Amino acid sequence: MAPAEGAGRPPPVPRPRLRKRDLPRDDLGRLRAPGEPDAMAHLKRAQQDPPELARTRELARHSLAERRFFEAVTYCDLIRKHPATPPGRQPVWRALAQVAAGLCHLQRGNAAGALAVLDRGVDGLAAHREAAWPGLEALERTVTGLLAELHAADADDAAPDPPPIDLVLDPEGGAGGAGGAGGAGGEPGSGGAGGFGEEPGP
Repeated sequence: MAPAEGAGRPPPVPRPRLRKRDLPRDDLGRLRAPGEPDAMAHLKRAQQDPPELARTRELARHSLAERRFFEAVTYCDLIRKHPATPPGRQPVWRALAQVAAGLCHLQRGNAAGALAVLDRGVDGLAAHREAAWPGLEALERTVTGLLAELHAADADDAAPDPPPIDLVLDPEGGAGGAGGAGGAGGEPGSGGAGGFGEEPGP
């Protein structure tokens, strides 16, 4: 009697299934195939072992100024969740996270996604003006102007290039925006990645 096909062979070794958050990403936070270089490895380390609050705010400020909006989302989410962040300002950081996520969508050429998230971000800023700090009014105007530009654009138009963001940090853990470069004429802020559904995604 002939042996059954495959008899004597070792069973196949199951491959570990990578979660989305474990996959490598490119400079705009888009997913890459397993084994490719991970431009966001430092971001994953920050999520696992968050820096001190003052350092995280500096990282958020620099990432916004350098138009690294995907990173800004994570850093601002870490600020929002930090126990030293005043509770009244946590919703403001959430709104800034949504703005950063929307700007990341624009960088990727996804105008429709940018519209949806930026709308939520500017609504959040407007709803929490009393908890905000000096400078966010300019930021809100900037995002509102960018939204108007997006709403007026034709579906075939290329997504506008988002401006860098100059975020002025205050001693209480908030931030005030002062001057975005590029055509927007103001300032947007930051946000939280991968925790509350505002991450731009792959």
